[in-house]
Amino acid sequence: MTNENLSHIDITAIESRARALRAQATRDMVAYISKSVRRLFTSNTTAANSTAHTAA
Repeated sequence: MTNENLSHIDITAIESRARALRAQATRDMVAYISKSVRRLFTSNTTAANSTAHTAA
């Protein structure tokens, strides 16, 4: 499909869909990073607590 065949409404709909997909991708990335950081923090805290209990 070429630009000549696209109406203003078609272009607006495509741009709207592109924004929605970018927003969803951003939310997915933030959720993934948050989960990874939380997992890393939890495993480090668990290891630190385990070491502290062993040392005591």
